Amino acid sequence: MRSRMHDGMGLEIKEAKTRVILNFLSNNRQYLYNRFSYSKKMPQSVIVNEFIKRLRKKERGKILQLGLFDSDAKIRGAAAVYLSDWDTEHFGLEVGKTDFLLFDDFVDLEDRLRFLSALSEKLSDLKFRLVLLRHPLNDHKTIIALSRAGWFLTDVLLTFHTDIEDLILPEFSIDLPIRIREAHEGDAGSIGSLARKSFSMSHFHSDPNLPNALSSELYVKWSISSLSDPSSKVFVAEDREGVCGFIVCSVKSLTKKISYGVIDLIAVDRDRQRLGIGRLLLKEALKRLASRVSSVYVGTQAINIPAVRLYESFGFKLVDSEGTFHLWV
Repeated sequence: MRSRMHDGMGLEIKEAKTRVILNFLSNNRQYLYNRFSYSKKMPQSVIVNEFIKRLRKKERGKILQLGLFDSDAKIRGAAAVYLSDWDTEHFGLEVGKTDFLLFDDFVDLEDRLRFLSALSEKLSDLKFRLVLLRHPLNDHKTIIALSRAGWFLTDVLLTFHTDIEDLILPEFSIDLPIRIREAHEGDAGSIGSLARKSFSMSHFHSDPNLPNALSSELYVKWSISSLSDPSSKVFVAEDREGVCGFIVCSVKSLTKKISYGVIDLIAVDRDRQRLGIGRLLLKEALKRLASRVSSVYVGTQAINIPAVRLYESFGFKLVDSEGTFHLWV
């Protein structure tokens, strides 16, 4: 279905087939490769192919693919939004996630605004209620367009990276009887309780339209489900009173020979913070990942300064900054 909106240059907004979207993305490989370009072990072709494979899988579900075309029918901008089953089930409303939002550099602000307006209309027609987007902060024209089109900023995500060969595992000790061990199913209650109290700075919590308690429960589910996820490992910090911290790490396999590690979650009891427990947990997770991957990534909110300092002390370097935007349709 074609949008009725055109401009003087003949740019037209209409739904796009997957093959057209993929061709557009193939011509913008650096956009997909971005944060991975800092790793010595992550070939661009592997990253791009993995993204394309994921997009093809989502094609089978509820997905909207919209394109911006010039008078020669060449695509100049595109977005893909798919239904997030996890978030939809948890919040009890249709939640979409935006796989990408991308324009050729020459596309001006007004055309980006028209595109976002058409996107909102299509999302409404498909009965989406809330749509989530992470977008690079260096794309100034699109950031301005998003703010004018009703998308509001809920947080800024910083992504850090280190190659294992550059990893720093500092020697340190703490004056507490703390034991770090691998978690088991019996720790689910303690981990869930700690997660409920620890995660309060997410983009979900920043959205006034979402109940804070329900946003916290999302992290409780995530933390506990990691115990049975074969690609994840959970470690806990334990003192005489029980579990006082935990960390979740995982391995993302791209090919049989290429994979990378992710620090997914880390939490320490508020009464025991700034005592070195987070450092012990991170060191243990990185030691485990070092035997399986060549690179490790971790993300945290820009306002979480203690976490930023923790990751930098282990040799992580900032490689990406993105704004998280919400659109209520």
